[in-house]
Amino acid sequence: MSSSNRDNNETKLENLFDDTKRRIRDNEQYTIIEMIKAVFHDIFVVYKSYIENKYEKPDDNFLLKLICKIYKSEDRKKLEESFSKNKTCDSIFIEYLEYLSKLCNKEYFLFAFKFIVLFRECINKYKNVELMNRKCILNEEIPDDVSEYTQQYNADQVPDLCNEFYTDFMENGNFFGLNTEEDRNEFIEIIQHFCYWLFKKSFTSSKLTLLT
Repeated sequence: MSSSNRDNNETKLENLFDDTKRRIRDNEQYTIIEMIKAVFHDIFVVYKSYIENKYEKPDDNFLLKLICKIYKSEDRKKLEESFSKNKTCDSIFIEYLEYLSKLCNKEYFLFAFKFIVLFRECINKYKNVELMNRKCILNEEIPDDVSEYTQQYNADQVPDLCNEFYTDFMENGNFFGLNTEEDRNEFIEIIQHFCYWLFKKSFTSSKLTLLT
């Protein structure tokens, strides 16, 4: 990619939420936690046959449970400080969602929330074998209650899975109902934005992965 094209793409990503279909509306207020039931239903109930993990309720999903724990805690600051010392994929996902909640409207945030939850499922589908190898073969000290890659490791390798997420995981799941041309275009936009944000925040050393 030429320097000018790269600069133009980064400018586009910096300004992604200036678009009226995405940006937050005047006086609009919502919380991340109030979206959990809708996200869980639209992914893990309606499309449960496409998900390897079978969750009966939101608390069965570690990420959704962690969000509830943080936002319902009376000592949220202390919890967030503990997560900041150990930046796992899951804690980074939550940080990104909180960042988005200040920029985009409720409808777009719900879309982005679904993206994060689905991307997490994809990452663990491909990377849980690495977790088990480190635990059982390399004897790495991993807590017994950690069963998913995103619970234990950082996001450095996350951008490397973008193409598998879009061309394999999402397509095999019929895009989980988000299969209009507009939805697919938005998936490419949010994937690229997330990877760009990860790089800017130094959560990954991988440059932005561009999908075509």
